Amino acid sequence: MLLSCGVAHADEAATTTAPAASLVAEQELGAQLGFAAGGRVSPGGLLVSGDYLYKLAERDWFDASVGFSFGGNAPACFRDRQDNRLCDHGIADGFGMYVSGGVRRFLAVNKKFVPYVRAGLALRLSSFSSDAVTGLVVPLFIGGGVRARVTDGVSVVGHALVELGGGTFNKGVGLEPHFSFAVLGGVEFALTSN
Repeated sequence: MLLSCGVAHADEAATTTAPAASLVAEQELGAQLGFAAGGRVSPGGLLVSGDYLYKLAERDWFDASVGFSFGGNAPACFRDRQDNRLCDHGIADGFGMYVSGGVRRFLAVNKKFVPYVRAGLALRLSSFSSDAVTGLVVPLFIGGGVRARVTDGVSVVGHALVELGGGTFNKGVGLEPHFSFAVLGGVEFALTSN
């Protein structure tokens, strides 16, 4: 009697802290839609992205992304009294395109929800066509989120991330810092079975 109670207790603990591998396939594709907030020379606006996940270890997946942000196009660059060219775009201005790679670590899970953290490096093209300013930016990103399984092989996700880095811009703008914040939601599909 005591032995069977101990076994039931161990099984119950396993379901509340199951490994992520039980709810995340070895390879997955995802699509997300959201909003990015930028400013100065960091583009913002509507954000569309796609992810590819590849399992590296029990709780870690390689996380590759491609994304585009579409914002307003009002001119916001000017020359200061020292004749330096400065840009002061709003949080939802400009166009951005990026590719990124990093690691997504899934944390302890229950039967449906899998929280995660992610971090990595991106390469970003930032453009403000009304000012003819374009730049190449290399930011680090860090974020977190949660996914919920809807059916076998399909999960919905929601996450937020912060990017911080720097880049070089044309038209006399030169080196500039980059900072942006994004919130996204979407869906991920298993390409392989668990």
